Amino acid sequence: MTDKLQRFSYWFVPFVFLFMGLCVTLSEPMSRNVIRVLYIIAAIKFFLNREEFFEILRNKKNFLFLMCGLIAYMIFSAMFFGQQFTGGENTIEWIFFSYNMLLFLPFIFFIRRFNVTEKIFITLGFGLLANDIFIAWQFTQGIERPITFLKGSFMQGTVIYVILLPTFLILSLQKFDDVRKKIFFSATFIASLIAFILLNTRGPWIDLAIILPLILIYEIRDRKKLLKIAGVTLIAAGIFLAIFPNTLERVKSIGQASSQQSVTERFLMWRSASNMIIEHPIFGVGLGNYDEEYQQHYIFDEAKEREQTHAHNVYLQFWAETGIFGLIFFCALFGYILFWSWRRSWCLFGKILFFATLALMLYGFTDYTISGYRAMRVYWFLFGICLAEIDWQEKLVDSE
Repeated sequence: MTDKLQRFSYWFVPFVFLFMGLCVTLSEPMSRNVIRVLYIIAAIKFFLNREEFFEILRNKKNFLFLMCGLIAYMIFSAMFFGQQFTGGENTIEWIFFSYNMLLFLPFIFFIRRFNVTEKIFITLGFGLLANDIFIAWQFTQGIERPITFLKGSFMQGTVIYVILLPTFLILSLQKFDDVRKKIFFSATFIASLIAFILLNTRGPWIDLAIILPLILIYEIRDRKKLLKIAGVTLIAAGIFLAIFPNTLERVKSIGQASSQQSVTERFLMWRSASNMIIEHPIFGVGLGNYDEEYQQHYIFDEAKEREQTHAHNVYLQFWAETGIFGLIFFCALFGYILFWSWRRSWCLFGKILFFATLALMLYGFTDYTISGYRAMRVYWFLFGICLAEIDWQEKLVDSE
């Protein structure tokens, strides 16, 4: 019976991880159910081998401390200042956000044991390519702001590309035993970059216009090669913009930001959030209360986009809604992830985690990305893969 169970686990567990890689960008309900299966598998593993589980907790105590601190403070803010656990969209989203954060535990348990990481990235690439085709189809139908299969707002889809484009660029620059993998990752990056541009969202364009060149500079030390890549990129961009004049007009509008209504609205929203912070600096207005407080007390009369529900800035939103302590916990967690991954950038997965996190944090200056738990599930999925692989590679280095 034990042998049969072991054979079944060696077939079933890799399948779950691969299926998660495919559906995490395609179906929010499906990926949520797969996560439940992963947690059940991890719980079974815990009961079978508690010593290994507690060793993982000891090795990752800093991450767990910061995550649990953030979750506990969100609960505190919801209970004493917010809309409790039954009301407020942000409160509900934070439950899902916290639920996804601990994904790294089943990953550390199983990924290296089954050696499926490259295959997971391939399934993740197929899911992204499906979204690329979907976006391109919407664009041909005259839809100016396409969405992904995860649905929600078009910004949810944008976050997916902000996280995964740095990832697939790094993968496309690596050497693999099988050249077909390099071709696949390179093709996925190019197709996804085109789809990302077709999303017509200027803030993320600026974000990745910083991050992607930084990756190339970090990865390619040959200046001549860098110049060739820059030249080819500029030529390709020129051809692309000539084919899609609407996108060209959107690019031109970046230089005319001060006259853009959407930019004016952002400044008004940031001023409203700042006023909320000034009046509630310590504990904020409470988790889940931002929308109501903004609409009733802080929206400016000249604001034309009067249905906005967040500050369009993750840092201002956190401070306004949960106070200075919520902002500190949030910045401490992601600051530590950046610091920890940068120190391990000698490793492929350290680079992936660092640049994906940096892109997400930069994007946070122009949008409230954390509210999109559908897209953030992609980040925590990637985080779990990278943490598990880095943990394994550090053990290999220590054993040598």
